[in-house]
Amino acid sequence: MTTFMPLPSTTEDQRVILPSVSWQQYEGLLSTLEDYPGLRLLYLQGNLEIFRPSPEHEMLKKVIARLLERYAEEVDTPLHGYGSTTFRLEAKARGLEPDECYCVQGLKDLPDFAIEVNLTSGGGR
Repeated sequence: MTTFMPLPSTTEDQRVILPSVSWQQYEGLLSTLEDYPGLRLLYLQGNLEIFRPSPEHEMLKKVIARLLERYAEEVDTPLHGYGSTTFRLEAKARGLEPDECYCVQGLKDLPDFAIEVNLTSGGGR
């Protein structure tokens, strides 16, 4: 069994970007890190981003999700939330763990849209 040490608490998102990662390496990391609380992985055509959202990130995504859900209720649009489920498309070499995602009307294999909050410090990272 693999044991991970918790990352220190911070107000900024912590992230690492790795180039030239194969799909098999991405899937291996997903299965290895699946029990590590708070880590997120984004994969796009060989580039892998591993990050841990900050408390501010989590607060903002929740506010946006609540506003969106309330709006859907107001306009009587059926909205089904998937939360932060991992979606993988090997054929397109893409893997995504959105902050929140939804299907409109009925459930589908992939969501109709996703919410992704991206906080940066402006320091060129």
